[in-house]
Amino acid sequence: MPPKSSSASSGTRKKHARKAAGLDTAPPPKQEKKDKKKHRSDPPRQKAYIPPVKPTSAPDPVEAYGLAGRVAPELVVVLRSLGKKVLVTKVRALEELGANNHDEDTLLAIAPVWLHHLPAHLVHPARRVRLLTAQIHAALLARELLHPLLIQDTPSLARCAWVLAGHDVDRGVAGVAAAARVPSDSPEILALLESALLTPDVLYAQLNPQPVHLPERAVKARPTGVAPQRSERGKGEEGDESAGDRRARLRIAALGALKWVLETSPTTQLIWSG
Repeated sequence: MPPKSSSASSGTRKKHARKAAGLDTAPPPKQEKKDKKKHRSDPPRQKAYIPPVKPTSAPDPVEAYGLAGRVAPELVVVLRSLGKKVLVTKVRALEELGANNHDEDTLLAIAPVWLHHLPAHLVHPARRVRLLTAQIHAALLARELLHPLLIQDTPSLARCAWVLAGHDVDRGVAGVAAAARVPSDSPEILALLESALLTPDVLYAQLNPQPVHLPERAVKARPTGVAPQRSERGKGEEGDESAGDRRARLRIAALGALKWVLETSPTTQLIWSG
């Protein structure tokens, strides 16, 4: 008769064999797990402060030239309003600046700020802005004390914009600017005029730089059941002039300006013909 097979498993037999041999069969001590939970007695964790990144924006010319304490506060408000994007605010500032008869010392102080805004205003889509700007600048050029400053020390972009204004598509603007023309046969002015003819978008971006604004936080409006009404914008604002109309306006002015330069200075040689 064959012997009965043991029902004990292999692991159990090995365990009994080690016990019979006198070996320690105690299981190894378990390692205590560290408690990852935060206790009240633990010190608070220090977080590193990361300052927010501030967007770069164009400096305020009134602050850059230190006019806040040199001219009247009312005039400071007017000068700052020249850089506003709202058409009504810009037109009102130009009207107030042209209506007040300032002394020559005040005009000398605010001349850098005026020249800063001059190029953008002379190519502005709104006819009213271009006309008021041309009238004010022509009146400033008539002052003998300001005449050298507004011609010799004027940046090339401002002089180019003034030459373009003399051949504006609007006869009123062109008539005012053409009556107070300045020398414009320098190579820098000719290069800018040719840029207005060939690449008007590039020149417009140089004459009218767009400021950097903070992104506005989107807010969801509650449904009211009433369809939103479109705001009526005044005629002549930037949204009313398409890119094609702006290019055509600048090219027409550039053609007239180049024609006038060639007629008054026959020896002038254009860049593309050189």
